[in-house]
Amino acid sequence: MRISINKHKHVYILIIVIILCSLIYAWYLYNKPHQGVEKSKPVITTSAVNFYHLYSENEGEGDKKFSGKVIELSGIVDDVELSDSSFSVHLAAGNTLSGINCSMYFPKKKQIEPPKIGSVILIKGRCAGYLMDVNLVDCIIEK
Repeated sequence: MRISINKHKHVYILIIVIILCSLIYAWYLYNKPHQGVEKSKPVITTSAVNFYHLYSENEGEGDKKFSGKVIELSGIVDDVELSDSSFSVHLAAGNTLSGINCSMYFPKKKQIEPPKIGSVILIKGRCAGYLMDVNLVDCIIEK
């Protein structure tokens, strides 16, 4: 009977160690700092019109090439959508129904002025895919 208690004791200790390691890893992921695009090198630098056509011609290929990657685009601001804490910029892509939707990233304690409609900007962000518009997230305005 003494042998079975020792075997169970080792199993319980192993389970507790696994749970503790899982909790520590979850805490690390939760507190991991934001991976911005400021220091990342873009995989492509092009115009918004060109990038939209590259993506819309073959959405599957576009996802394989660009999804999750940092992209740098220049284009004309078609629309700016403001909310309480952020804004998103819509770049014209030569198509009246769709374009490039850029959701801005706001570092803590930093106020960012939205660009004016019709202005030409250079924007960098992470490609999130295609759904009527090509979507970029974590965007910053380069100039």
